[in-house]
Amino acid sequence: MPRAKRANKTPHFNVIIKLKRRDVADILCGADVAYWASRFDGVSVTDGTGSHSMKVPGKKFPAGKRYRLTDAAIRRGLQLFAVECPKRFDDLLGDCNWDAETGDLLVQLCVFGEVLYG
Repeated sequence: MPRAKRANKTPHFNVIIKLKRRDVADILCGADVAYWASRFDGVSVTDGTGSHSMKVPGKKFPAGKRYRLTDAAIRRGLQLFAVECPKRFDDLLGDCNWDAETGDLLVQLCVFGEVLYG
């Protein structure tokens, strides 16, 4: 008897998770980024979007460059957060259990697309 072909070789499922803007904004506004960013200003406590001004040490990013936390940047950061920090993402989903370090990781993923500090 011939073997049945697997319909999908992907070892995971893609799912859509809805998070409240207010919860995401609380996490972003509570982020502890002072050890690597000079300022974190203009972030809306309603939806988390706004400007992120910083002086970044190192050669990878220009010092003093201004970054924006747009919906697209936050969406990308949350997707990366789910993949790169699954335990913290699970904690965040469970009962919105997060801390300043969680916020820091999320901000870095939103802004840089990777965790560079901490």
